[in-house]
Amino acid sequence: MTRLQTINIAFPNSNENEKDWINLFGDLFLDLANTENDAIRFTLMPEQYYPSTVIRGEHVNFPVITFDDVKNKRQLAIDLETIAAKAAAASNEECNHDSYLPIDKLHTLLKGRIIGVDHTGVNLPTSIVSRPEWERVLNILAVHCNVYHYPEEDWPFIIPADETEFKEDITSFDRKRSPKFELVYDKYTNKPMLQFALETNIPREEMEALFPGPSGFAIPGLDEVFRSVVIQSPWNELLTIRIDLYYLAQDDEAEFDDWATGEWLIREGGRVKAGVVK
Repeated sequence: MTRLQTINIAFPNSNENEKDWINLFGDLFLDLANTENDAIRFTLMPEQYYPSTVIRGEHVNFPVITFDDVKNKRQLAIDLETIAAKAAAASNEECNHDSYLPIDKLHTLLKGRIIGVDHTGVNLPTSIVSRPEWERVLNILAVHCNVYHYPEEDWPFIIPADETEFKEDITSFDRKRSPKFELVYDKYTNKPMLQFALETNIPREEMEALFPGPSGFAIPGLDEVFRSVVIQSPWNELLTIRIDLYYLAQDDEAEFDDWATGEWLIREGGRVKAGVVK
């Protein structure tokens, strides 16, 4: 059985607008990642656990997510372009660019303020992606990595693990595990979304001042944890890119709380078993 080694989030870089965007976005993470062949590989915690997460610019028509095993054999690709096109055809809503934060302003506000990547992820609209297709994605991933249910929601997470934990299960919670990867079967969005949940050194009061509405907002129920912002991109019309900015932790214990270590997801949600989806 092959293990998933890398989650690739590829952005188009075929013109100057796209290249400028990915350069500014990627520059935010240079202190938290290894760069190789114009790709940014987020630092794994712990090292040598899989999968790692990579963002890169590539000659693709539209952002795409691929899941590759240790031999670089692709196990799965999420075709965001097709999903986005179907979503656009089914919706009459216009994109409100006024609430989107320009990438250069985001870069100015956040450069040097990001201290970690909790997770990245993708939201897939339930109105476009059928339930059987959603379950097919989870079943494939469950064969190749450690995927865990989010209690009572279709928000499963991939958690980095070692070889033994992949074959059996994660039972050790004495270390932070990041970056995770979230898949959301989203009943609220009408188009696909990429999300990046980032740890910062910014206290809540300052965060709210830096990112006021309408571009900055709090997700109900999570307003005590982070503030969110939707950023402009060359793909605005068909794809949303949301940044969730965690407030500065008030104590050192936060690095080892049951979210950072994955314990809450593992104990309360349970592992997704191939062929068995809740």
